[in-house]
Amino acid sequence: LWSHEIAVLSTVDANGTLHGSTVHYASDKNDHLFFVSKEKTRKIQNIHANPQVALTMYDTQTMQTLQVSGVAQVENDPEMKKLIEDRVLRPRFRPGGITELPPILYIPAGEYVVVSVKPVSYPFSDYK
Repeated sequence: LWSHEIAVLSTVDANGTLHGSTVHYASDKNDHLFFVSKEKTRKIQNIHANPQVALTMYDTQTMQTLQVSGVAQVENDPEMKKLIEDRVLRPRFRPGGITELPPILYIPAGEYVVVSVKPVSYPFSDYK
């Protein structure tokens, strides 16, 4: 959970249609997960309609997956929002001098929204 920063977020819209999207995330000492999106994205609209979500992380080196199922809510505390935005929206420096920024920075879909996910279950799989 702490050694990764990208997950696939699964949400469901008001009609029951599934939607998957990649998000950069952060976690806290209580295993709550946080990600940043924008207010007009499909994932945020889906969370308003149905707060049940799943985040899936996969490690290609160890061939392990973790799926965190939980309840999502928009974070309203300004201090927490600032802390999470700073952690999630930061540049990532890769080998070869490559700098990557989270894709949400490029999406014109309104203001930033910080979402917290309170986990309910943590199914883990080891494929080795």
